[in-house]
Amino acid sequence: MSENTLKIIVAATPGIVSLIVACITWVSTKRNQVELETFKSELAERKAERDALRDYKYEARKRLYQEIEPLNFQLIEAGENALHRIYGLARTAKAGNLGAGGWLSREGYYTLSTMYKLIMPVAIFRLIQQKLTLVDLTVDPHANAQYALAKALYISFTDDFVLAASAPALPYDPNRLDWRERRAEDEGKYWRQGIPLGRLDDAADALLRADGSGRWLSFGGFQRQYKDRQSEVFEKFDAVHTVLLDFHPRTRPVLWRLLVMQAQLYLALLQFRHAHAAEAAARPFAPLRLTPQHERACFDWRQRPDEASERSVLTEPFDAARHYLRQRVGEFFAREEQTNVIAVG
Repeated sequence: MSENTLKIIVAATPGIVSLIVACITWVSTKRNQVELETFKSELAERKAERDALRDYKYEARKRLYQEIEPLNFQLIEAGENALHRIYGLARTAKAGNLGAGGWLSREGYYTLSTMYKLIMPVAIFRLIQQKLTLVDLTVDPHANAQYALAKALYISFTDDFVLAASAPALPYDPNRLDWRERRAEDEGKYWRQGIPLGRLDDAADALLRADGSGRWLSFGGFQRQYKDRQSEVFEKFDAVHTVLLDFHPRTRPVLWRLLVMQAQLYLALLQFRHAHAAEAAARPFAPLRLTPQHERACFDWRQRPDEASERSVLTEPFDAARHYLRQRVGEFFAREEQTNVIAVG
């Protein structure tokens, strides 16, 4: 290479380097601008998504509270009435007024009010079910939990075989062809102590007004219609009446397990009365717990201590309730049993 050529190359090198640097800088700047614009676009898209989600949740909560909250309040009120009737059944048995020839052996006030109070929560739950297409329960964890507990209550009427099978298992065979004759000799085994789902729906729907208003019969209206042997209410409540006829916790232990378990759900639902929507988002869901041993006296139906063992009265029905609740609403159930009464919210 000649000296002149070398001089030219040396002289041109800074320019070439500057050009290369300029090209690299341009490419890098261009890429950074593209990345910056992409980042800005992603931020705007995320913000739009957050805004849309916030707006959706706001509207969904508003719709949920408008459509469901009034019914939830009524469900809790009806649940409290049902709970006190369950307590009342134990108290009435303790006083010697249940069983053959007792207050549930005739179609008087006690029988009619018991049927009404036990089925009314189901009727209100049926109304809530009808509105599920209009609301999104997932936007409010407490509303979602309340619905799950109410659904467990609804289904429980049909789960007499599940409760009978809980340890210690109870002999239970009401599907025999000769059940009418058999139940006279052993009510606990052969008397049906649950309500099939279709019959349950029929009874609950019979409490709802036929005008589509979403309202239900008062007890007075129910009582008048039930006394009319040609009425739909009388027809649809036949299965409910049959289950309760001559009931006593000693002779129908499967039904008593069912009622004790439902009492636990009612106690849980009652806690929602004190939970406000604003607090629901901030506070975690408190686990569901069984009524502790020292608070179970209201479930003791015995007239005399030797009528039945304390274990069979105050432990086994609650063990069955625990087993059932873990199956149906296990996600809400306390992992470790504590001494507190059922608490939700």
